[in-house]
Amino acid sequence: LAIGLFVTTIYNLLMREAAPFAEPGMESVSQSCGWLSLLAVTALIFGLIGKLGPREYTLDDGALSALLLAASVLVVASILLSTDRAQRSRDAEMIDTVLDTLDTQDVHDKEQF
Repeated sequence: LAIGLFVTTIYNLLMREAAPFAEPGMESVSQSCGWLSLLAVTALIFGLIGKLGPREYTLDDGALSALLLAASVLVVASILLSTDRAQRSRDAEMIDTVLDTLDTQDVHDKEQF
């Protein structure tokens, strides 16, 4: 487990620093999935400590499961919010707004002449 924790942490830090992504949304997806895997390794460590260690160091398995489930739902939500499709629709709305503004200004300019 210590090797898994080390490898997961180093991978997350290297991916953050190297940033080999062509699209900006993929960086947030990679980071959120990487930190989720780090959380899973940490949950495994807490589970092992609970089985091998004294009773005061145990954590409820249901609480760890709920934490991992909530983190997974957050990762899925961040993936859905950072997809290229969402980015393109936001960009299209901004372009439409700019074009509508230009059309309105064009009409006002023609009225003055």
